[in-house]
Amino acid sequence: MLEWCRNHCSWPSQYSIFPAFQYSMYSSMSIIFKASKHKSMTNQLTKIFIVDDEPLLTEMLSDYLKEQPANLSIKSFSTGESCLQHLDEKPDLVVLDYYLNSREKDAANGIDILKAIKEYNKTLPVVMLSSQKSYGTAAHTIMYGAVHYVIKGQDAFREIYELIKANV
Repeated sequence: MLEWCRNHCSWPSQYSIFPAFQYSMYSSMSIIFKASKHKSMTNQLTKIFIVDDEPLLTEMLSDYLKEQPANLSIKSFSTGESCLQHLDEKPDLVVLDYYLNSREKDAANGIDILKAIKEYNKTLPVVMLSSQKSYGTAAHTIMYGAVHYVIKGQDAFREIYELIKANV
């Protein structure tokens, strides 16, 4: 089995060995295989919600993700409240701005929306996106259930795409 993995996997990897299975390494020599439901097996669209109050950034990220070799369906929201109203559409991952709705006086911020998403579905992966380079801010978002914290910048779109592949 180990020899097969060396020949057929990008070794080591946290991604699926082939669509029906994924593995976890518990030590350098032992691998535990477990069955998983994988979207590529059924050719279903992977639903991604992008929540950001900056329309240009949202459009650029959507365009970038649509260009990738993945079966992604992208839906964008300019407010967290509108995202919450559509959670019944069962997105596979949410990209959420930390300083969301900073332009609207009474609108919820990214942390409030993250908490509400996690109340609705604890297992839904949420990637926080922010221009804040503070470890404290990143730790704060992870504490409330975000799977990762991406700093807006040159490599942010690529990093978000890699996180989508790793978490869906």
